[in-house]
Amino acid sequence: WSEKVWLAGEKDTLGLYLTGHPINQYLAEMPSYTSCKISDLTPTGKEGSASIAGLVIGVRVMTNKKGRRWGIVTLDDRSGRVEARLFPDTFEQYEEMLQTDRVLFVQGQVSFDDYSGGNTMTIRNILDIVDAREHYVKALQLVLECPLHNAMVEKIKHTLNQAIGGTCPVEMHVEHAGFNVELRTDSQWYVTPSDQLIHDLKELLGAQAVRLQF
Repeated sequence: WSEKVWLAGEKDTLGLYLTGHPINQYLAEMPSYTSCKISDLTPTGKEGSASIAGLVIGVRVMTNKKGRRWGIVTLDDRSGRVEARLFPDTFEQYEEMLQTDRVLFVQGQVSFDDYSGGNTMTIRNILDIVDAREHYVKALQLVLECPLHNAMVEKIKHTLNQAIGGTCPVEMHVEHAGFNVELRTDSQWYVTPSDQLIHDLKELLGAQAVRLQF
């Protein structure tokens, strides 16, 4: 099982994450998508913004005087928690993404809340992990050592074929007899860089042979 499936099973069975935290699998990527950890948030001013990652702990939906819904989402990244507001237009745009136990990357204005005595965020944009990768990752790189047997080539093709149709280029870093060659696939092999694809490729080639290039 992938760590994501394992942790989901723990939460379903025990009601809590026992051996890890869902955000752990993204720690190496997070600096490319975020400006800081939740614990390091500071007020940005009206024109400024910060970007963070967090596991959705809870979502509260309310209605304003005009009858429009808005929300407050609580995010946790192990370093801390923050409550982030979504005003009606933003809430309508991202409502389907606001699911408990989902990791989201959010960007918005940070201010100090005198009532709670801590920072709060007003969200402007939200990305899930696939959105973030497609926006920031330049290529999915596979490190291949020759000789490559036909059976392995077919397995690689089959695995990539399950994710074809995305926007992320695939690069092959081929090592053979002291030579290194970089090969980039045609656009027809561009993939959607999902957690499942990356897990399947690591199972096939080894964890160190699958890299996200930023």
